[in-house]
Amino acid sequence: RRPQRNATRLTPLLTFVSAVTFFDQTEPTSTHPDSQLGGAPVQTFNHGSTINRATWSPNGDLLMTWMNDPNFVGITTVKIWDVADGSTVQTFNPGYSIVTAAWSPDQTRILIATSDGKIQIWDIESGEKLQEMSHDDVPWGATWVSAGDQILSWSADSTARLWDVETGQQIHKWQHEGQVGGALFNPDEHRVLTWSADGAVVVWERGSGQEVIRYKHDDWVIRAHWSPDGNRIVSISADNTIRVTNSTTGNLIYNFQLDERPVDAVWNEDGSVLLANLNGFVRAWNGTTGQEIYDITPPNTVTISDVQWLPS
Repeated sequence: RRPQRNATRLTPLLTFVSAVTFFDQTEPTSTHPDSQLGGAPVQTFNHGSTINRATWSPNGDLLMTWMNDPNFVGITTVKIWDVADGSTVQTFNPGYSIVTAAWSPDQTRILIATSDGKIQIWDIESGEKLQEMSHDDVPWGATWVSAGDQILSWSADSTARLWDVETGQQIHKWQHEGQVGGALFNPDEHRVLTWSADGAVVVWERGSGQEVIRYKHDDWVIRAHWSPDGNRIVSISADNTIRVTNSTTGNLIYNFQLDERPVDAVWNEDGSVLLANLNGFVRAWNGTTGQEIYDITPPNTVTISDVQWLPS
């Protein structure tokens, strides 16, 4: 078994050239030449071409990187690295441009979504392709269910789909009228939330595949999220609104009409506060009543690209 790393003290820095370096946050950095990066380098992984993304394995002892070579169509690789010694554990060649990749919960497999519409499942130990499922257009993303036996994917073909990993068979196909921008399991994984360029936000039963609720924005939906308890949905739309909706009845709880297009809105850990990135400033509302709590406008020289809660 590979030695376990303490993920709280290792921070990966994605350079977007050809290597990933992570740093030890506990080592003094005042005299280190890379101190501006927040710590002393622990390991560097050289992929060989421009890296698109790097993600830790669930237990933190492996790192996955992937790249699409801009100079050679079809030259795409996913690499698995041993964090302890920097060695290459496995290299996968999916054959088409990589849209995303994700670890299985037990980190024995990875999924790779490619631009030709495929969701590929690969075994990390053997390096073999285990399964391949197909959308009719580019899959924008995919995620594992926590048991590791099903995969949820969403695509430019206006569908989200649930797949059996063992057989590769489609379990459910959920249709929209526009490209599906995302899909999420609720906290207990009994339901699935999807949203689309057609403005629709839909909740589906994972078991039966039946629609539970549906509501529509007046423009495409940028993002949507479950509340931590799964009882509410927040949806962020290009119609300049953020809506909070009851996830069972579909009843609108509150609607925020904004002057500009919002970027995102995220719940805190207990769902009591909703924090929003409003394309230049940050606003927080009471997660139950919708009452504004505070508003932060940064200096003109500051651009807000993302907002996140600090885990407790």
